[in-house]
Amino acid sequence: MSANTLSKLLLSCAFALGALAFSPPSAAQDSQRDQVRAIEQEYARLNNGRGIPDEQLEYYLDRANAGWPMDRIRQDMVAARRSTAGDPWRPAGEWSPSAVVCSSVDNRYRECAVPFNGRAVISQQISQSACVEGQGWGQKQGMVWVNRGCRARFTMVADTVANTRDDRRTVVCKSRQGARAVCNTGIDGRVRLLNRFKNSDACVEGRTWGQRANQVWVSGNCRARFIAANYPRSNTNYRDRFVRDPDYSVTCSSENSRQQRCDWDDRYGAPRLQQRFSQSECVQGRHWGYSERDGLWVSGGCRARFGAR
Repeated sequence: MSANTLSKLLLSCAFALGALAFSPPSAAQDSQRDQVRAIEQEYARLNNGRGIPDEQLEYYLDRANAGWPMDRIRQDMVAARRSTAGDPWRPAGEWSPSAVVCSSVDNRYRECAVPFNGRAVISQQISQSACVEGQGWGQKQGMVWVNRGCRARFTMVADTVANTRDDRRTVVCKSRQGARAVCNTGIDGRVRLLNRFKNSDACVEGRTWGQRANQVWVSGNCRARFIAANYPRSNTNYRDRFVRDPDYSVTCSSENSRQQRCDWDDRYGAPRLQQRFSQSECVQGRHWGYSERDGLWVSGGCRARFGAR
């Protein structure tokens, strides 16, 4: 090899090494995929090739973001395998998830409960299949749904802050399916319970709701509106113990095309179809209907969500 050729080769190698040394770090998306892959592979290795449950994956992703190294995650997997002994996995200690992983397995439709209020967004797509809103994923009250092989991590706006008619600031926080929810209040100082929704279970401070700096938490299906503790009680209208849930809706399904009746709170008047989930049509008067005597009904394979007008 001539000296000139060797010089060119060394120069080329030096350029390549320099490009590597000064290239930017991997994209955040690639890093997240690697993190998911590492957790999935380790779980499969420890559990005879089984896939990790969505909730457990979310837990480890959350713990990794909090600083857990892979060794710590591995230790927790081993401890969880010993303690559950066939029972459903549960996190050790108290844990409030900041997101939810939801997976469409074998391209099937699936719904996942979320302990948040507000609009869902994808914070991390895990699947190779596309997650297109309205096709591969969507949301409804207290749920996100996935389909067509979409698997993703979803976050939501965890609170709903509203100004009421007399301009006092309040916050709505809802526990769905008994899960704990943490809501940012946007209020300086402590809050107190203003009123709870009609479909709420008991809201007992210290048991099913509590607070910490600029946040309120609820659990056990407590769904309530809270107000700044220093807001004058004389200005608060307590004529109604309950308030109507602004998100009230009912999902009603006709299985095997048979007619199905579903409970509907008539305080909300006649329902309207908000979202159809079935491939079958949902035509009012033919596939679904409502009367004060018979309530809400569906038939002919119609499956849909109905809300207040």
